[in-house]
Amino acid sequence: MHDGLGQVTTLPKPRMERSDGYLKLLSFVVSNARKGEIMAIENYSEMVHLMPDTDAKIETVNQAKEECKHILLLEKLAARLDFDVDDTMVSRNGSRSAPASTRPCARRTCRPA
Repeated sequence: MHDGLGQVTTLPKPRMERSDGYLKLLSFVVSNARKGEIMAIENYSEMVHLMPDTDAKIETVNQAKEECKHILLLEKLAARLDFDVDDTMVSRNGSRSAPASTRPCARRTCRPA
């Protein structure tokens, strides 16, 4: 908004009231997105030793670093909108599941990671 003197003024934004259901949905989406970013970091970190040269290793580490930025943005969003981020994967029905590395293996041929 311009004040007529060439200055731009910013009006304070009114706080939007959000329902509990909406905040739970946001928490579900952001919690799972955050967990996915964490898994991406773990995958990139495990890939480093497979890279053929130093430049490829550095690029893989940089990619993991970029994923960290996504986590920080998701956490900032949650803090700004005032909802919790769950540290486990969350299903649509609200049940929690442990990370894959801690779940018991359902197959007989299961090998440790």
